[in-house]
Amino acid sequence: MRPNFHYLIFIFLFLLNACTKEDDLAEIAPCDTVCDYLFLGHIYESPNTIDERIAGADLSPYKQIWLGGDLCSETTREESTLEYLDSLFDLGGSSTHWTVGNHDIRNGNLNWITSRTERELFYTEHFDGIILLVLNTNYRDTEDCTWMEEQLAMIESVCDTISESSHLVVLMHQVVWGGIDEAMQPITFGNNNGSWIPFQCFPLNRFKDAVYPELLKAQQRGVSVVCIAGDMGQVAASFEFTTDEGVVFLASGITSETLWNEQWPTYGQQDSVLVLTHDLIGRELSWEFINVENI
Repeated sequence: MRPNFHYLIFIFLFLLNACTKEDDLAEIAPCDTVCDYLFLGHIYESPNTIDERIAGADLSPYKQIWLGGDLCSETTREESTLEYLDSLFDLGGSSTHWTVGNHDIRNGNLNWITSRTERELFYTEHFDGIILLVLNTNYRDTEDCTWMEEQLAMIESVCDTISESSHLVVLMHQVVWGGIDEAMQPITFGNNNGSWIPFQCFPLNRFKDAVYPELLKAQQRGVSVVCIAGDMGQVAASFEFTTDEGVVFLASGITSETLWNEQWPTYGQQDSVLVLTHDLIGRELSWEFINVENI
């Protein structure tokens, strides 16, 4: 029986095309339709190192790395610490965003941070239908009033004009949400109760009265608002709550199992990190808290 050469050629071209498509998918699969973002809060192991489970992890599968602050316990004491962090996270890269914590700034030398990130300590970023608001929640007194006003003006501008984006994600270190809902009092789950931290000097207003009403403007316009804080891990490893208006509040932090913080109660929770999955086609954002060992 003579072979059907037309049939053999068809099979060959089909297999060649299938292999080519599979190779193409292997190249674009990491983030052409679905992207994973990793949020890491309160990750210090020592004054100048982070938790070894994160330092040794392969972070390449994540399109974005969101650093929730307190990377080291004395981040700006020595400039070599910034070099170390830069080698791990590419601090100036477009896919790395850092909301600074109190441990990050308490030694001053803030120029070491801004020179590495090539950004201010609060800013906005837009990508894949998401507007990212990166806040600085370390302003405290009248000397910081100008910075507070500039940051609040940035928040107001974004919330007044956002329309095309599907999500507004707000990154912050301290858990500043007290008073919004009885179920989300920071003192019950955060490392510190940041509810008193001011966001406006004249008049004196905190997150609940200065920022939350602005976020509601975006939420009521059909933009999904997600707030994420990183000052966690000593009392609880994770937190999640959605307000009646639909604004989502998430918090995640580790070091609860390290020697550095072994004196703090963690109520049996394992260290976990926050992974957010973004469906670019469906314009949906989901998340889960995973064991830090599974990064």
